[in-house]
Amino acid sequence: MKRSAGLAGAFVLILLSPALAGNPQKGKEIYETTCIPCHGPEGNAIIPGVPSFAKDEAIPGKGIKLSELSDEEVKRNISRGFKNPSTPGAPIMPPFGGGPPLSDGELEDLIAYIRSLAK
Repeated sequence: MKRSAGLAGAFVLILLSPALAGNPQKGKEIYETTCIPCHGPEGNAIIPGVPSFAKDEAIPGKGIKLSELSDEEVKRNISRGFKNPSTPGAPIMPPFGGGPPLSDGELEDLIAYIRSLAK
């Protein structure tokens, strides 16, 4: 009886646990092939109007920092693309940064890496 109660408790903990975070090392591979041209190798934006991940600056046009966005909001910005409404001449980030579509797991990996760049 004690054993089944322990197993049931473990099962409930697994169900209530938050989803596992993405793998930043895998995310780095995606970042290096898609994101560097605009966001730079270390997350310091190299194009005006593009968010800098390393400094965790306010995202242009949103007025909030990357660290204040949920993973779901970041996934949405990556998968749908992003236009900075406050700077009309600023570049538009196409969906998936112009690269191939990413799976949910790949997006989680990429977000884990992007979040690791903030200093």
